[in-house]
Amino acid sequence: VYLLDGVPEQLVPLLLSCDKAHTDKLGKLTIEAVCYCLAIFWRKVRELREAWRIAGYMANESLQEHSQSPNKLADYHDILEYILRPFAELEQGSKLDGKQGPGFAWVFNYQGKEWPVVLRFTVLLCIGDTPGMDQWLCRSQCRIIGVTSICRYCDIPLMLADEPYYEYE
Repeated sequence: VYLLDGVPEQLVPLLLSCDKAHTDKLGKLTIEAVCYCLAIFWRKVRELREAWRIAGYMANESLQEHSQSPNKLADYHDILEYILRPFAELEQGSKLDGKQGPGFAWVFNYQGKEWPVVLRFTVLLCIGDTPGMDQWLCRSQCRIIGVTSICRYCDIPLMLADEPYYEYE
């Protein structure tokens, strides 16, 4: 706990998760839930379904007529940005004593006494399966023989992707 103008600060890490669910028998219609949980809870609590809240849903737009390859990823990220915007605003802060600053002022009542604190929220971790995280990060989603790299923006050969000292351009 740190002090900000005499008021203790408490870091509150957030965990984000996304997972796709199929909504039809053939598996073509899908929806992704973007969920979050506070990392201040014990691990046993974080593993409970009740500890996670849904921030929003992203529908699969690949079957839409207007959905063309270059626009799909941009549309996906627009929806994701809309869902995650409140978390970014929470990280940037709120007004404390009339001035904008990082953190969220809160008063805890404990044993009949009030404890003012500034809560600082930050995204600690984004969890998801490989296809979901590839979409979040705009990574190449092709995993067949002949793929030269794992990312469209770098020149690291696929076979050397686990080499931490590879000299890239």
